Amino acid sequence: MIASSSILSILRSSRELDESVRVTGLSRGARALLLARWGAEREGGAPLLVVCPSNELATELAEEIETLSETVLGRNVRAAAFPGWDHSPFSSIAPSIGVRLARIALLTRLAKGEDVPDLVLTSLPAALHRTLPLATLEARSFVLRKGEGVESRDVLARNLAEAGYLRVDPVEDRGTFAVRGDLVDVFPPEAARPYRLELWGDEVETIREFDPKTQRTLSEHSHAQIAFGPAREVLINSETVASVREGLKARADDAGISRALRDPLLERVHAGSYPESADFWSAFAYPGKARTLFEFLPWSRVAVIDALGAEQGWDAWVADQREREKEALESGVVLPKIEEEFDVRPSSLEKLPIAKRLFLDVLELADLSARPELPEAPEDGYTDEFSSEIGKPSDEPKARHRAFVKTNADLHDGKPPSLATLEPKFGLWRKQGFRTLILAPTPSQVERLRYLLEERKIPVTLGPEGNELAEPNAGSVTLREGSVAEGFRWPAEGLVVLTDSEILGTKSRHQSKKRRKQDESAAKEWSNLQATSDLAVGDAVVHIDHGIGRYQGIVRLDLNGASNDFLLLEYANKDKLYLPIYRLNVIQKYAGGSGEGAALDTLGTGHFAKAKEKAKESVRKIAIDLVKLYAERKIRPGLRFSPRDAEMNRFEASFPFDETPDQLRAIEATFDDMESGRVMDRLVCGDVGYGKTEVAIRAAFKAVYDGYQVAVLVPTTVLAHQHEQSFRARFGKDYPAIRLESVSRFKSAKEQKEIIKSVESGGVDIIIGTHRLLSKDVRFKRLGLVIIDEEHRFGVEHKERLKTFRTNTHVLTLTATPIPRTLHMSLSGLRDISLINTAPLNRLPIRTYVSKFDEDLIRRTIETELSRGGQVFFVHNRVGSIYSVAEKVKELVPRAQIGVGHGQMAEGELEKVMMDFYEKKTNVLVATTIIESGIDIPSANTILIDRADAFGLAQLYQLRGRVGRAQTRAYAYLFIPAEGVITEDAKKRLEVIQKFVELGSGFSVASHDLEIRGGGDILGPQQSGHINAVGFDLYTELLEEAIRELEGKPLEAEDSHREPEIKVPFSALLPEDYVADPQQRLALYRRLSGASQEEQIDEIEVELQDRFGKLPEAAKNLLWLIRVKRMLKMLKVDALTVGPERVVLSPGADSALDPIRAIALVSSHGEKYSLTPDSKFIARVKILSLQDLYHSVSTLLRELSFRD
Repeated sequence: MIASSSILSILRSSRELDESVRVTGLSRGARALLLARWGAEREGGAPLLVVCPSNELATELAEEIETLSETVLGRNVRAAAFPGWDHSPFSSIAPSIGVRLARIALLTRLAKGEDVPDLVLTSLPAALHRTLPLATLEARSFVLRKGEGVESRDVLARNLAEAGYLRVDPVEDRGTFAVRGDLVDVFPPEAARPYRLELWGDEVETIREFDPKTQRTLSEHSHAQIAFGPAREVLINSETVASVREGLKARADDAGISRALRDPLLERVHAGSYPESADFWSAFAYPGKARTLFEFLPWSRVAVIDALGAEQGWDAWVADQREREKEALESGVVLPKIEEEFDVRPSSLEKLPIAKRLFLDVLELADLSARPELPEAPEDGYTDEFSSEIGKPSDEPKARHRAFVKTNADLHDGKPPSLATLEPKFGLWRKQGFRTLILAPTPSQVERLRYLLEERKIPVTLGPEGNELAEPNAGSVTLREGSVAEGFRWPAEGLVVLTDSEILGTKSRHQSKKRRKQDESAAKEWSNLQATSDLAVGDAVVHIDHGIGRYQGIVRLDLNGASNDFLLLEYANKDKLYLPIYRLNVIQKYAGGSGEGAALDTLGTGHFAKAKEKAKESVRKIAIDLVKLYAERKIRPGLRFSPRDAEMNRFEASFPFDETPDQLRAIEATFDDMESGRVMDRLVCGDVGYGKTEVAIRAAFKAVYDGYQVAVLVPTTVLAHQHEQSFRARFGKDYPAIRLESVSRFKSAKEQKEIIKSVESGGVDIIIGTHRLLSKDVRFKRLGLVIIDEEHRFGVEHKERLKTFRTNTHVLTLTATPIPRTLHMSLSGLRDISLINTAPLNRLPIRTYVSKFDEDLIRRTIETELSRGGQVFFVHNRVGSIYSVAEKVKELVPRAQIGVGHGQMAEGELEKVMMDFYEKKTNVLVATTIIESGIDIPSANTILIDRADAFGLAQLYQLRGRVGRAQTRAYAYLFIPAEGVITEDAKKRLEVIQKFVELGSGFSVASHDLEIRGGGDILGPQQSGHINAVGFDLYTELLEEAIRELEGKPLEAEDSHREPEIKVPFSALLPEDYVADPQQRLALYRRLSGASQEEQIDEIEVELQDRFGKLPEAAKNLLWLIRVKRMLKMLKVDALTVGPERVVLSPGADSALDPIRAIALVSSHGEKYSLTPDSKFIARVKILSLQDLYHSVSTLLRELSFRD
């Protein structure tokens, strides 16, 4: 008879026996706990290896192991996944950079024996792909010590390139390096942060970490020594290039691939570049030497999860790859044979080259006739439910264990999930001495559950604060932050683990704490990338005085006996304006309509001044309306809704996602408005799928539970249907008393009439509909809240009707078009706006690939998506050929149900196409960019974009954002022409969009042109002419100034653009050999030009030395010049000219210089000072440097200034 086993008895067998131990009866969560305890017992040496049936399970299980080790064991067990490739090796698509870096990073840590995890989890396709030999990894690793020499800076750079590092500047991503003067930056794949090495000659003087976002070194992270490995598994360098070329040539010739396809590949390899398929060239680079993960280290113990499933999955994978290999060769793709690149020999996991094996089986693998007697079910009611038994393993394990573990599927005894049904069970578990652990994925969810448990008088202990770890006590109920896929009950361990969703009844889709932090970090990284993006040659700009011109780059001119940098601006008639670099804040990047189509102003005509005056008049009218509206709203009474209570907490706790910080702020602001006693008029901005609907649902719930009705207005029938589904899904079975209805063209006239009658009588709590709700026959009994989605898409007549709601009813408006933060700040206090700029944190990044147009790839991609029950967008932006493209897709994938949509269709026809796709009547939608914004279709998780090179970056990002709205991994394929060369600009756009997803960003690009569209929606279409004439940023400044003037606040914008003219006989610039990259140089010039505080200038000075090394003389001069400019600007001096032996100051009309003091100085020191008839002040002083000038001018200005 086999007893019910505890973790300790299982692990004791694992340690004491020489061969395998088999365990059955474990749920998924229990497997994670067993592995966590196993990892906790590891004492040095190689980590424990865990083989999983899939990559996905390996990644998820690694996170669950870390969660349960902290929350149940009170230990910090580290688990890492060794991932498989996210694309077939026989496709023409480059695999994910993230996967490549994760693999080599873990291999390096294993080889070094440093920072090694306790458990390594992997799948057979990942582990059996041959990788670089251990000797190669060690030979291409680096050990650099402070105070020791390197051969030279150039040799170090060459060695990094030979180890697979890509030379860039600046270093922001893993696997890259940069060389600037005596500084070398490198970001190893296994490092938490990049390193900056400062060389003194050939000696390493300092080694410091730096922040890739700010590029600043972190003084608290300096090192005496660093060691790191290569950046890739397959290295193309001086040692391998010959074997790679030989392997490629032999394989191509053997497969009959033409020289036209083969030779360009050989040339790229000879040049040292890495083609898209290079990650699958281990057999070419290391013939006869490449090793699998199993052979990489002397593993001591291995655990196998679902051995049968893993082996069957591996066999199926190999069979599929063999088919793909044939197709690849027919398409001219040159790759090693699958037998050379992978260890595909048929073998049982029982025969692994590792002595001690622990099998955690899903099915009981035993002979039915020899089945041992089962123990009786324990008295506490737990039973072990065995699956059917299907044969006998090849090697009989020395020990078998059955763990009587039960999942929580029947936790509520068939009743609807609620705390009420669980309350007696908490008491029973406490009496039995069970440790009960409740896991909630976010701090806010922990707090809600605590509130609900305490309300039921269930004593609960919160987990330890911060990083402190502690094991739960017997008989306790502990609530901790953490996430596992499912809970379990393990009597032999005296343990119950519950998830928040198992208690509340909603299947949660949350992230682990670890991944949430990674996404938050990525969001910050994107913010930084946005902030530092700058002008490109050809961009339209707005000069505050001269109007719209075109930026043509930085040029160097010799003037006043010195060489300096200027921005070249081109105006109408090819007129040129040279703008000194210290005056850059008088220009703004133009944003109105399309920058490319901006009408250039003519210098010297006064046309721009007139346009600016007209814009000022227009914004003043808007400002008056806004200020008046705000004043009225402040005094207008509105419904005061009750504050948050237990029912609201329970409803919020059932939300199946992690709220983003932006979303939480929007919810809190909405609730504050509704509880304030004033009429709410709040606008919530955020992309489709960013969580606006949840803000609306919570507001609606609050209103309904206070006894009021809610109207939800949408512009289209499809959106009405989508909102109805969303609201019903959230209220579900838990709130049957809430009656929700919708009116649209999908309802018959009779049905609509009955619903409207019920609305009037108060029988309907929430009504969702199109403009039908604005008809005069629609009357409410007790309307408390109106929610309007995409108000700008309603007609003029409907908008007038909407205005009447705002007089005495709470209004919440939603829009998917982002608005600029500048406009948000301008309207701050006058219009209540909540911005949701961050995508939900639980989303998986969209895998984005760029490929030449390939019908075979299109077929396989669509087939793959349809096979997993998903849907596909195919974007083809030409109406003339869209139907023939749809026919071609049908020919490639006969089982596809295809819909076609474009903007030239009648409204009703297009609506039907979109509705059919939404309801899954079609599964492939071939459409133009009409899908760029609109409905949210979570099951559409693949998008193919034809001629992606013809789209702008913002469009590409918006189109790609149509997928990836669920937990399922989403894919975007950007196709470029198979023949012909795409433009450099198009190539850069595609590189940018690929890069952002590889950074792990699960968030939106708040693209500037999209923001302008959003700003226009808020301000009204009649303002578009003024916005186009002066640019959006200047228009927004004018609006802000008008509002400040009406409110009696001091004006700021005019002074901020007032720039003194400075003429000095010194070079003041950042030399090209100091800051080589023009974009970085321009970004630094802009920051210096805009520095208004001495501390900002000091900070930039420190940053320059930190990032680029010792300041050259010209750079020091630039910093002194900016300091001089700051003083002149502060005292409103219009110009300063430095001659051979004199300094001339030209005060402005409102200057802070005291004319009486100036006259006194001239009177007492006539030999040194003088005044001209036009009030210029001349000081006779010899200036030898800009530092001299700074000290002389600061002394002089102190003498001349008014004194209190």
